[in-house]
Amino acid sequence: MNEIDNKLLELHREVKRKEKLQIHLKNLEDALQRNRDELAQLTIQMKKEERDVERLKTLNLTTIFQTILGNKEEQLEKERQEYLHVLLKMQGVEENLKSLEDEKRVLERSYSGLYNIEETFKKLLAEKEKAIQGDAVYTEAVDDFNEKIAVFDAKIEEVQIAVRKGRMSLDRLNDIVLELSDIHRWENSSQKERSKSKTKNNRARRKIYAANDSLQKYVEELHDMSDHLGIDYSLEIKIFERFLDQFIDCLITDWIIKKQIVHSKNFIINVMDRVRLVNSMLQHEVDKTQVYLDEEMSLKADVLIQLIQGKS
Repeated sequence: MNEIDNKLLELHREVKRKEKLQIHLKNLEDALQRNRDELAQLTIQMKKEERDVERLKTLNLTTIFQTILGNKEEQLEKERQEYLHVLLKMQGVEENLKSLEDEKRVLERSYSGLYNIEETFKKLLAEKEKAIQGDAVYTEAVDDFNEKIAVFDAKIEEVQIAVRKGRMSLDRLNDIVLELSDIHRWENSSQKERSKSKTKNNRARRKIYAANDSLQKYVEELHDMSDHLGIDYSLEIKIFERFLDQFIDCLITDWIIKKQIVHSKNFIINVMDRVRLVNSMLQHEVDKTQVYLDEEMSLKADVLIQLIQGKS
């Protein structure tokens, strides 16, 4: 077995160890939270038991008979026992918490020692793949994985392009909202200041054209994804297309000239909300595809490691 294979096997073990540590740390944090919640409840209960004990100590025998049945000393002893029971449970939970926290600190140190181990493993694995490209056994074993990985990579890249175009549209639409606010302020100012508003109107128009262009490109990207990736955004596309149909004419000739600034701002803000929603859906698609990609990469790595082990 050569040096790369030895190193790959070692790194693979470390990657798997880190995965187990990550799972253990998550489960440990869940256990810690359960113990913290229980301790909080027991603290409340213990305070109640303390109050009950103190209340009984201050009552005289006559009052005891009027409020509860039984002997005062017996009742007091019962309350003390309940208090002791809660106290012992609290102490047990506190000890368990301390033990879990100690264990967590140890695991976190181990976990931090494996920082970036996955990237190191991926780089060496890529180097190994490059070296074995002519080996039919290796090629046959990983071809299917490489094909799926390439598909997932392309999908992520395509969706991320749409996300970026959506963000650009949001920036341009937000520019218009700011400009409309500025125009509204100038239109309601003095005559001298209003004389300068023509320049501001022209600047707003330029930004409206830029936003229109940006939003059209965003819609085109959604169209492409619907056709290419089979992701259905037809409803969102129709909403944006209806907006684009009236965007330029209405905003410039009707809204700005007639100074219906509040109406126009609300209209654009609603469209911005829709863009944010679609971008959120797109980002979810990226995250979901990344999970599939990571799974295929992990399975491929496991197959390569098994082949290396088989040849050792």
